[in-house]
Amino acid sequence: MEAATAAFAEASMTTRRQERRSRDGECSVCLDAANSHVLVPCGHKCVCETCAEMIKENEMDCPICRVKVMWVCRVFE
Repeated sequence: MEAATAAFAEASMTTRRQERRSRDGECSVCLDAANSHVLVPCGHKCVCETCAEMIKENEMDCPICRVKVMWVCRVFE
């Protein structure tokens, strides 16, 4: 039981770090480029163009909430 609690706490901290990075404008996957694409249906703007293409091509989940990504949309600000 204690191991499960520790694993949940670590996963929660990782998610909070990723959310903080995405708010700061940094890609949550490569941590290098600016986050310029939003993932649908969850709505997280957390990845750059290169990582968005990789997520779309490989049918991956959102790196923030793990929801299956249906499509990706570029955000213009």
